[in-house]
Amino acid sequence: MNTTPVYDICNMTACSLPEVVDIERQLQSHPWSHKSFQDGINAGYEAFIAMCNGSPVGYCMGMMAPDVAHVLVIGVHPQFQKKGIGRLLMTEFELRSLAHGLTTFMLEVRESNIGARSFYNRLGYQTKAVRKNYYPLSQTQRENALVMFKNFHADSNHLQFNVAKPQ
Repeated sequence: MNTTPVYDICNMTACSLPEVVDIERQLQSHPWSHKSFQDGINAGYEAFIAMCNGSPVGYCMGMMAPDVAHVLVIGVHPQFQKKGIGRLLMTEFELRSLAHGLTTFMLEVRESNIGARSFYNRLGYQTKAVRKNYYPLSQTQRENALVMFKNFHADSNHLQFNVAKPQ
């Protein structure tokens, strides 16, 4: 009997937002609000969730600009991290971007978030710029963001569909 969990991708809707916001609050010191997620859905951003056994375990929202696909927010529930869900979400974002005719993908990541930076590097993203004082740390302090890009034509072998954890 196969005990490997199955993760489904579904569009993010208003009904899924309470659980998405709950995950976001577990992950971020300055989380997106329910209104921010709802505004993204209303604006027509690509917004989707990874589901396991009927519950959201991860989410991604991105904007399709005329020349680049921009990951705005992505997260995986702490209990489901390191199981390939982040890769699944990023692959879904890249596939949706390609369907829009976009072959350049970008995102920002906290300079201090070594784990996320390593994850994005493994997916083929490269740091191209720094946004000074982009993320809040406290009411008086801010942190730089690294701006990372990936060009599908330059590194298309990172678009993978297998999300099983390596043995």
